[in-house]
Amino acid sequence: MTKTELKEEIRKIITEVLNEDYIPSADPENILFDFYVLSYISSINLDVTSKGYGGGFIGKDPEELKSLITDAENKLLPYLKNEMLDAVFYSLGCEIRYAAQFDDALDFDEHKYQWKTKNPFMFKYLTKVIRNFENNSRLTTRFLSRVSSNSLISVITNNSMENKMVFVTGAQTIFSKFEWPDDYGGNLWADICDGWLRLYKAKTVRDLYVAIDHIYDLQHNTGSVFNKVEKYLKDKVGINWLAKALNLKAKIKNIHTILPMCSSDMRKIALMVLKRANISKPADDVDISKGTQKTGTKLTKMEELKKFLDMMDKTRTEWKGYKLTDTTGVYKDGVYTLTVHDRHASPTGGVLPRPIK
Repeated sequence: MTKTELKEEIRKIITEVLNEDYIPSADPENILFDFYVLSYISSINLDVTSKGYGGGFIGKDPEELKSLITDAENKLLPYLKNEMLDAVFYSLGCEIRYAAQFDDALDFDEHKYQWKTKNPFMFKYLTKVIRNFENNSRLTTRFLSRVSSNSLISVITNNSMENKMVFVTGAQTIFSKFEWPDDYGGNLWADICDGWLRLYKAKTVRDLYVAIDHIYDLQHNTGSVFNKVEKYLKDKVGINWLAKALNLKAKIKNIHTILPMCSSDMRKIALMVLKRANISKPADDVDISKGTQKTGTKLTKMEELKKFLDMMDKTRTEWKGYKLTDTTGVYKDGVYTLTVHDRHASPTGGVLPRPIK
């Protein structure tokens, strides 16, 4: 039996006997934390024979753990790639409809109908939306609806990924070359097209990690690239959960902090890897309940963390007169501290005390 065949047999045993198979969650928030935890544990050196190995010899064999990580990557990364390509393409379809106002788009660069030969999908789309714009005097019907725009694109591209790639290339040109209003279209959407194309072309594990991470960070004129996609919107908070999650991911000092936000499958794999690598939870990260006032019932770590992040959001909404960047949250020595610059007046007079713990 070759080494490759042996590794595959080990993987099958882990999956079938120990039931440690990874299955992507249906919750976008779980998926986000799964992705960042997986990217972290995949970078850990588990080779006990290497010079840089800093782990121990307790726990599962490194080859078994590597197999678990590889199996999770083979499932999560392609899953996220397809999900994001679909979600971002839908968002692009919602925004590109506003190109109908550029009646010279079909004659771009003074080359008559170059779209027709170089980008037939964009040519067909622009012909339809511009004609609709010119034939309707009512503002509410001059632009196609989001649904109509995406339905039209679906028909034009025949839902072929290769055709969608050509369409997005054309959309990138439209967003970058024309004079768009500040509140929609423009260079931010050209950057989103670039992110989509980068993800579409990503093949290796490394390229997928980089491209997916980039997509999560993409913003347009009024927020996240995902704020037009219903699947990513949650009751009451809308898309705000995404900004909170990315903010948390950027500030943590120990991977254990975000394990409660993962799916149970990913958390189980991560804990085994972290145990083998001797990466433990630091003393000042054991109990963050110190960060909020106790009310008689001790909350779980995840509940306390979400309570703190909700407090940041609530404060930014209720206290007028300052920008988002004027409110900061800092975690130190087991305490989360919310700081708001005191030069801003409160709704009832005076200033907002700082810091809040």
